[in-house]
Amino acid sequence: MAYSICPGHRAQKKHLPGMYGSFNGVIPEDRRQFIEMYRGLANEIEQATGVPAAIILAQAILESNAGKNQPTDSNTGRVSNNLFGHKWISGDYVECTTQEELPNGTWETQVAKFQAYSSIEEGFWDHASPRWLLGSRYAPCMAVKDDPFEFARQLYHCGYATDSHYADKLINIMITCNLLAPYIDVGEGQLAWPLPAQHNHITSYFGMRSGRMHNGIDMADGVTTEKALKGIFDVPIYASQSGTVYLNNQPGGAGIYITVQHDGQLSTRYFHLNRYADGLYDGKQVGIGEVIGYMGHTGRCIPEGPRGTHLHFEVLVNGTKVDPLKYVVKP
Repeated sequence: MAYSICPGHRAQKKHLPGMYGSFNGVIPEDRRQFIEMYRGLANEIEQATGVPAAIILAQAILESNAGKNQPTDSNTGRVSNNLFGHKWISGDYVECTTQEELPNGTWETQVAKFQAYSSIEEGFWDHASPRWLLGSRYAPCMAVKDDPFEFARQLYHCGYATDSHYADKLINIMITCNLLAPYIDVGEGQLAWPLPAQHNHITSYFGMRSGRMHNGIDMADGVTTEKALKGIFDVPIYASQSGTVYLNNQPGGAGIYITVQHDGQLSTRYFHLNRYADGLYDGKQVGIGEVIGYMGHTGRCIPEGPRGTHLHFEVLVNGTKVDPLKYVVKP
């Protein structure tokens, strides 16, 4: 019986881990159309299940080449409506050959059954079901669902794919396709929201506050406070745009904080961090949406201690502090 390699499941040329692209404002047309078609569905699934929409879309783009390829039965030519490379568990399936990376780094052609669905939408929902990402096997992924980059790494460690660079490829797609945060041109600039979308409550705005100028916006919520009171500081802070990182510490004021210089005029600051992201250092180049730190309450916070956990976010143009909401829009 003859089989053909499933489109989208061929060995791909490897790249060095960590060598990610950056968002330059232009998404490849095929990927842009795919994202427009399925972003609403992915967001709906995230709201219902907690599985990050960025992960759902990045996996679908990677596994199906932005919808152009999917497992197709070698004998009948029947398509599977399976954009995630789901191997067969139960029910309907298609059968074809695929390539898998072996532990020694070589690739082997194998005959495999892939799950088949009645529609693309059914496949999306199944991806975020107990059969897949909500199952016990992927519990380490859901434990870090607020950090899509780490979620991608855990997917590989949990055995979702044999490709040793699977996580790197997902991260690259999330960055270059701007899947991590809204990137909206609001006239004066283009910046992404610096926290996971669900952490969008502003507690203090730019302007006069108690007779003093407040030079940024503060973001905090009850969920973050409850975690902080338990000693858990896992809410990631994202770079609002690509740029160069500068690390700072001002114990009596901003606490542990980061400045990201985006170009000759625009920079952003992130105050009161609990800690920097692993591997961050002065002068490092980061991409939009890359995790640079975690929310905390270092420096001078009101109230003091865990109940004061928040992010103070500033935008500067030519060194002048401006209202961040003229440059970033709440999700």
